[in-house]
Amino acid sequence: MASSSRRPKTSDFVVAIAIASLGVAALVAPEFVLRLTPPCLISALLGEVCWGCGITHAALAFLHFDFAGAWAFNKLSFVVLPLLLWQYFQYLRMIWRGCVPSRPRAA
Repeated sequence: MASSSRRPKTSDFVVAIAIASLGVAALVAPEFVLRLTPPCLISALLGEVCWGCGITHAALAFLHFDFAGAWAFNKLSFVVLPLLLWQYFQYLRMIWRGCVPSRPRAA
């Protein structure tokens, strides 16, 4: 009988390490991370501030325990960032257990 789980691929580990590396880079050199982020397309096209603007600055403020700064950059970061962290750790747990679901193949 075949098992429903599969061995994690190398690409799963690469994705997890890349995300963790971005977190370390944000801790060590936040200015570098801010230079890498693209401008907001909604703000550029519509000329208005969108609901997601400031989330990168808020995430960096969170990493440096500047909660007042994070609140000032984007209030939704207090909901979005914990959910993203929870999702990332769920992904790591699936990789660790070896039960990463298979991806659909391209046609």
